[in-house]
This record gives sequence, C-alpha cells and structure tokens, in this order.
Amino acid sequence: MGSGKGKARRARGALLGEPGGNPPPDLPPVETLLTQSDQWKQIVIPDDLISCEVELEGLDGNAGSLMGEISRGLKRAGNPVEIIDRFRRDAMSGNYEHLLAVCQAYSDGDARTDSEVAAEQQAVKDEISERQTF
Repeated sequence: MGSGKGKARRARGALLGEPGGNPPPDLPPVETLLTQSDQWKQIVIPDDLISCEVELEGLDGNAGSLMGEISRGLKRAGNPVEIIDRFRRDAMSGNYEHLLAVCQAYSDGDARTDSEVAAEQQAVKDEISERQTF
C-alpha cells in the first residue's frame, strides 16, 4: 500500500492550480458565498447591552473557550442573564467566523441594535406604503 503522499501532493496541486492535481470541488453559487461572508452584518445586539473588555490574547481559540470568556465578561460588566443567554444563542447560530463576529459585536458593542433594526424595518414599510398609494 502507498503512503498517501501522492494523494496529498495532487490535492495540494489542485489547490495551487498546478496541472495534474484533482479538480477543485464544486462551489456553491456566488449569492450563497456572498450571503455567508456578510453574516457579520446581520448581527444585532440588544439596546441595553453593556459592552465588556475581554483579553483574548493567549486564550485557547476553540469556540467554547471564547464563548465562556465573553459570557464571563458580559456578566462582570453587569449584563442581565437574558443578554448573556442571547449572546450564547447568537454565537451558536452559525459557523466559527460567525461566532468570532458575534463575540466581537457583544464585547465592543459595535453592531446594529434592536431599535436601529426596528427603525430600518419601519422605514422600508413606510416606503412600500408610499409606493402603493401612487
């Protein structure tokens, strides 16, 4: 039996675009990729969130460690349990990149808030109503 080095070399070659490598896997439609890459824009934080400072340097990068550290930071900052639970639900609702974006949004408070989203939705509804009256 072979050592598997040939397969690894071919796979590496395909990734680097070298001839003789395996063809790249089928990719999802561009719209899907764009939607997934823009997930961080969809993060909405509570209006009453008290942002927290958390030292992540030197911390294990696994999802559980990150969520635990941010949860403890949110608690130390004085956030109620409901906000910490919402953070956990939001963090677990996507992939690892989404988790990182949620951690950043909840720790520095730099994301759209519930009231901002509600105002945006109301503006869209008002625009639709105006167009229908013509």
